[in-house]
Amino acid sequence: MGICSEGNAPFCLYGFDFKKNKGNPGENATTQISYSFYSAGNPISTHSENNLKSQDFDILLPCAKKEIKRALNSFEGVANIAFIELEDNKHADIQFFLADMGKKRSAVSFPNFTTSPCKDIAGTIIINSKIQGYDCKLFYSLMLH
Repeated sequence: MGICSEGNAPFCLYGFDFKKNKGNPGENATTQISYSFYSAGNPISTHSENNLKSQDFDILLPCAKKEIKRALNSFEGVANIAFIELEDNKHADIQFFLADMGKKRSAVSFPNFTTSPCKDIAGTIIINSKIQGYDCKLFYSLMLH
């Protein structure tokens, strides 16, 4: 992650499509996208913070994982997408982390990069543990964004 997070990778551009990485199954086929949650103690970096330690989702809101799953289910309801949850800490197409990023932003995410070194952070979503004022309903709205 160092090269992308240090701003030395101008080719880390947004806009990639998960389906293209799955062999373009066809118009009527359902695209399967795996996801997992990372527990406390895993190292993670953003584009401006390096070597953060992930935190347990329950310190943010007891409903955090449930609301993330609800948001993913909402997308399944309007698109040919099936989200498949993997065991915690397993590499997946989308990886959810919780970390202390100060009070700069509520979350940061990285698209499905396909080339090195950016593919190391592809699909990573880091939610800031310092966001305040969220209840379960507002957190669900953040996850839809």
